[in-house]
Amino acid sequence: MFRSGPLWQSGFHLKTAFHHTHRVPIQKQPVYRLRGIAAGAPFVEAMAVNLRLQTALTGVMAAIVGVILNLAVWFGHKEISPGGQIDYFAVAMSGIGLFLH
Repeated sequence: MFRSGPLWQSGFHLKTAFHHTHRVPIQKQPVYRLRGIAAGAPFVEAMAVNLRLQTALTGVMAAIVGVILNLAVWFGHKEISPGGQIDYFAVAMSGIGLFLH
C-alpha cells in the first residue's frame, strides 16, 4: 500500500536517490571494467603525441570550461540578486558553503 503525504514522499525519494547513487567500492567491482580501462591506456597515450588532435581537444576543453564558468556566474548572479536587490542571506549562505567546502 502506497501512502501519500510529504513525509512519505520525501522518504521514498531519499531511498531512491541513495539506491541509484550508491557505488560499489573499487575492490568489489568486476575485473572486466578494470581491464577495459587498461586496454584503452595505450590509445590515450598515442593520442597525446598527435599535435593536431591535442590542439583540437584543448580548444574543446577550453570551450566547455568557459560554458560551465559562464553558467556558474549567471546562476550565481540570479541567486544573489533575484529582483535587482541583493539577498544578504544568499550571500552569507554562499560564503559559509564556500568556507566549509
